[in-house]
Amino acid sequence: MKKTITLLGVLMILWSTSCKKYLDAKSDSKLSTITSLADVQSLLDGYNDINTNQVGCSDFSSDDFYLLQAYYDTRRIYYQRLYTWENSGVFANTAGGSDNDWSSAFRRIYIANTVLENVDKVSAPLTESTKVNDVKGQGYFLRGYNYLQLVWAFSKAYSSETANADLGLPLRLSTDFNQETPRSSVQQTYDQLIQDLKRAAALLPVNMAVPNPTRPGKAAAYGALARAYLSMRDYPHCLAYADSSLQIQSNLVDYNQLNPNASTTFTLFQVPEVIYIGYHYIASASSMKIDSNLVRSYENNDLRKKLFYAASTDNSFIFKGSYYGQAGALFDGPAVDEMYLMRAECYARAGNVEKALADVNTLLKYRMDKTNFVPVIAAAPAETLSIILQERRKELIFRGLRWMDIKRLNLEGANISLTRHINNQVYTLPANSPRFAIPLPDDILTLGGYTQNPY
Repeated sequence: MKKTITLLGVLMILWSTSCKKYLDAKSDSKLSTITSLADVQSLLDGYNDINTNQVGCSDFSSDDFYLLQAYYDTRRIYYQRLYTWENSGVFANTAGGSDNDWSSAFRRIYIANTVLENVDKVSAPLTESTKVNDVKGQGYFLRGYNYLQLVWAFSKAYSSETANADLGLPLRLSTDFNQETPRSSVQQTYDQLIQDLKRAAALLPVNMAVPNPTRPGKAAAYGALARAYLSMRDYPHCLAYADSSLQIQSNLVDYNQLNPNASTTFTLFQVPEVIYIGYHYIASASSMKIDSNLVRSYENNDLRKKLFYAASTDNSFIFKGSYYGQAGALFDGPAVDEMYLMRAECYARAGNVEKALADVNTLLKYRMDKTNFVPVIAAAPAETLSIILQERRKELIFRGLRWMDIKRLNLEGANISLTRHINNQVYTLPANSPRFAIPLPDDILTLGGYTQNPY
């Protein structure tokens, strides 16, 4: 069936509002007609729409870095409000935040729904049934993956005791602008995104004909499911899906082969650990100062210390270790190192110290100077878990995971609170504060009729 849609114009609409109202209509008069499977695939291959500008507001609010006053003063107001964990007006138009993570993610969700509504309508020979399934799988992955990023940022941490009452996301599952969609619960949000990612895992290929990490394969869907279950603190399911991902893709980069003097350590599309490419940008690399305590936590024979960080002229440290390979562009997609750390954590929580240490040592063998690497040892599950969480902190900096980690670990008593020193004031975000759910954009509340997160 021939269906004409305005691709670039409509896809830029902030489609999470009710009825026919919309925001951010950055229109483009270019029209495209979807008549073939290739046309549908082309929607998913729009790199600037699909893989860039992932949800980064939670990274900007996390403790991965700090800003100096001079740079803070140059940032748009919504960045300043994110940095100090304000609970209102963060994404107001007057704060320069109309084009924000919420709208970017919902544009991708709209693309996913467009794909899922059209893939069975276009003409495709029976011989292309595998490709049809692949395209469907990409659509389900795109929708579930973006809902996962959004719920981490804009809702409370998942707790089985409160998830049915806590505010989740508007679950838009079609392109119908007239369909009113209230905020779901956190439980409903997770149920939907897990359903999407499971459908993706069933449909996506194990081995793509042309390996391309800008498209998800089965390993990416398994990795996203492992992330989802980790954030729910459902460790048996997290273990199962991290393991499934590693059965497909398990190669690690040997950091002994990398140049510590390079301005950026990695090169885009040349990191075999990458399972799926996504990145976000939150500030210039030179402005994001790394906590010296974190840098000092790396042992002297830990190659990450020089591969991830560079010393600034003011004796502070900046990050240069993004797998995206560009300064300031922060890779946040699933990767093999993350899968090993998730599986190791789940083994430790299950009391399987031997397998947990095997995974963490497999990773560290490629991170430490090979001339004096000594495998990590531990006697008890609690000690093993502590080691693994420390390695997760050191390995996955700026991956879009720290905010989620703080929230889930605080539910287990980690008591991680955050502090900023700016504007001659001390700002504090206590453990389990409701402000760990970033406020929804003001215009979304008005046009969608949604309830703001309670503070």
